Amino acid sequence: MDENGNVTITGKSQLYVNMSGDTKHTLEFRSDGGQIVSFEVPKGFVEEIRSRAIPQEQPPDWDFTKQEWKVKHMLHEVEGVAREFVRVSGRPGIASETPVLACVAVTPEGDPETYAHRLRDVLGAVFSLAVDADFDEEELPVDGIPDWFLGAGRDACAVGPTADAARARYRERTGADPWEIQNWLFRFDPELEARGWEFWDLTRAADGSGRLHLWLDTWGEPMFSWEELRWLLYACGAETVADPVVVGSGSWAAEATV
Repeated sequence: MDENGNVTITGKSQLYVNMSGDTKHTLEFRSDGGQIVSFEVPKGFVEEIRSRAIPQEQPPDWDFTKQEWKVKHMLHEVEGVAREFVRVSGRPGIASETPVLACVAVTPEGDPETYAHRLRDVLGAVFSLAVDADFDEEELPVDGIPDWFLGAGRDACAVGPTADAARARYRERTGADPWEIQNWLFRFDPELEARGWEFWDLTRAADGSGRLHLWLDTWGEPMFSWEELRWLLYACGAETVADPVVVGSGSWAAEATV
């Protein structure tokens, strides 16, 4: 921001605007080297945005039951999860409203087809659960989640080269322990809005390297919450998982779905 109040965003940086007066969320999403700058805008500008937004919590004068409000607030999010479920089982069409996608390069340890099958199995199961489950319960059902994935997480009993390697690689890459299954499942609660991504597709890298490209719709955001997905990629048998890079969706369209 210059002395005249003009804001310039360079490179792949992001501008997050917080109008709440609470800086906790701003501090959480600030990247390394990010700056926090306060400035004034016309009151009418803030009021206009708030008048069009759906509040996070139901206002006391809005006449909805708890369930009706939950449906109203979650409708778009639940529909989005349902679309993800469909994309898991088939290549999506080219969408003009999705000009860019985030690409995560994954090097599978074994056969790419087997890796893709494992990844799609887990994603299909958790998206199905996210649409239908009651996230107000203390625990979510795991009946549809593949046994090998249940056994790979923290406090699980599975042993073997795949599970052991997944845990070790995730710890080495992130410095954190693998995910406990219930914590992982609750990340897919549509109301929680914890995920910063939607599944788009999985393709073979066009360069013949054997890598796979996982494509995500992040609404153009280069920085987003995705640790639950990173753990899944390692648990499926990835040797390496690169950080996401936002590119034009034409790059995805040029590769074959696997």
